[in-house]
Amino acid sequence: MSRTIIQLECDNPNESEKVIKKILSSYNYELKDNNGEEVYQCGIGFLTAPKFIKYSFNGNVVTLEGWVRAFAFGGESELKGFVASMPKKSCRKTLQDIQNNLNAKNVSNELQITAEEKSHTLAIVLGVIFAFLIPIIGIVFGIYLMTRNDSENAKTYGVGIILLSVVIWGVSRMLLF
Repeated sequence: MSRTIIQLECDNPNESEKVIKKILSSYNYELKDNNGEEVYQCGIGFLTAPKFIKYSFNGNVVTLEGWVRAFAFGGESELKGFVASMPKKSCRKTLQDIQNNLNAKNVSNELQITAEEKSHTLAIVLGVIFAFLIPIIGIVFGIYLMTRNDSENAKTYGVGIILLSVVIWGVSRMLLF
């Protein structure tokens, strides 16, 4: 999971928070609880990927975080790249609007991207299902999961799905003869 992070130095944190909340409200972001984390969310993911923005203050430095939830695997996706490009562009525009209205100085010149472990839930579930139904496709999902460098969990599940696929394929061959 990755997020795009912008750090800004502002003069008045209380006034800056009011401006941020007003802008988020104007773009239809609502305060939600996302796995114990308070974030502002726009959209529910029915037609487009839901967009998320979180802000926090550390003295006079405000940290803005923006991301979208990727369709296929349900993990966070930074605001760069082709997948879900329209929601990403919209979220970037909101962050840019906040940045422009705060009259704040950038603490860093570039957008920072933090990487966290990605969730590969959909690939894991499909891999297990196909391991039973069509083992060769289960092996493909297992290989996909094994090659993920962003999640040790995915690698473990990948090995398990490949082994399950091979066992199911072997048992089905023995039953045919």
